[in-house]
Amino acid sequence: MFSATFSQGSNRLPTILIVDADADTRLLYRTVLAPLTSSLLEADNGVEALEIAMLIQPALVVLETRLHGLDGLQLCAHLRANPLTRGARQLVVTADTRDISLTRAQRAGVDGVLAKPCWPETLFAEAARMMRVQRDGPR
Repeated sequence: MFSATFSQGSNRLPTILIVDADADTRLLYRTVLAPLTSSLLEADNGVEALEIAMLIQPALVVLETRLHGLDGLQLCAHLRANPLTRGARQLVVTADTRDISLTRAQRAGVDGVLAKPCWPETLFAEAARMMRVQRDGPR
């Protein structure tokens, strides 16, 4: 259904961190994003996600804005502020797409926002694009 090719110096593909309070949503994202990486990690709240990100420095964080502990945009701001995690691409997938939330997302430093529900193909394409940009740098 989906395919992607990432060539790096090693055989290790970049890590993706999925952050959403809903277990079914995380399962869907895991299924959709699996072809992009051999390393998918999950968190169900912002605090746990920040701890994981500090340890593994993911290439991409796919997250919802409505999280416990730290909300998704607070998490994004923390990731951008830390030298260990500032290079991670951040893709917000949320039902909360009011203008004020999109403005807050931009201020927090997110790289992209998708509205829920979104097609699996759209999620895959945007994540693949962000990982290419993260790997190759902006063009």
